[in-house]
Amino acid sequence: MSSITDPVPGRARGRMTRDARRAQLLELATELMIERGVDGFSTNELARRAGISNPLLFHYFPTRGDIVLEVVSATIEELVEQVRPNPELSPIDQLTEGLTRYITYVERTRNGYLSLVRGAAAADADLRAVVDSSRTRIARYFADSLAAAGIEVDAALSLLVRGAVAFVEEIALHWVESPQLGREDLVGLLRESLLRALPFSAEQLEALTAS
Repeated sequence: MSSITDPVPGRARGRMTRDARRAQLLELATELMIERGVDGFSTNELARRAGISNPLLFHYFPTRGDIVLEVVSATIEELVEQVRPNPELSPIDQLTEGLTRYITYVERTRNGYLSLVRGAAAADADLRAVVDSSRTRIARYFADSLAAAGIEVDAALSLLVRGAVAFVEEIALHWVESPQLGREDLVGLLRESLLRALPFSAEQLEALTAS
């Protein structure tokens, strides 16, 4: 693995592998975007915190946009993995667990998630595509759970499921700014709201509880 010596002001020069330095820069970039949002992210400040020159920073990343895209992609990917359903659970328990993990993740990352998702939504097309892809994947998790319970996911239900993901995201983002309900109460509210909003028959609701 290649390595490069980076100058660190006020400290002895040390050797760090390219991959290690790159990982460090992404970690620091994530912290900066959490603090200041996507729009307020500065490569000059990132280089300063890393103890390297701004030109050297672009030895690791071609542009500022590449840094932002990697940070947002990693954040979103972590969220998607957090809510991946456990196929051993009933669909309703998968939904409850998925909502719990989603809300817990948003609560844990708090300003970071809020800043990155909303910042990405207002930024360029590549960032919007990353966020939109995550919504599609989460909707697919839900749709697959319904299909496994014997519920036909036709075009209409598919649209409603996608809308449900957007509904949960918006409520979560609002809640993290003003958490007037406890986490468990919020999860229960979201679960019951989704079950009432989607056009399930009594038989289908019963199927959702079967493991």
